[in-house]
Amino acid sequence: MFSLKEITEHLIRIKGYHEGLYDISVEISFAVGSFGPTSELILPGAMFGVSGIGLAKTEKVGPNTVDAALVNPIKPPNKKKSASK
Repeated sequence: MFSLKEITEHLIRIKGYHEGLYDISVEISFAVGSFGPTSELILPGAMFGVSGIGLAKTEKVGPNTVDAALVNPIKPPNKKKSASK
């Protein structure tokens, strides 16, 4: 299992974000209807599913907020060493 903060950090790296505060965003689909194991036992019910996860940029720091500059800093360009003669 991964914590919400770990997933947020990973998504920041995948997206290539280097600055800003981000929280995880979860998209949920919801449906209502009649459910039951047999036609005699049908009851009103509801079900939901996670249809997507993403990142939400934020200005406020919360318990799962991640600073992209800390987890995915911009790497300085490699300096090529000149050949000594």
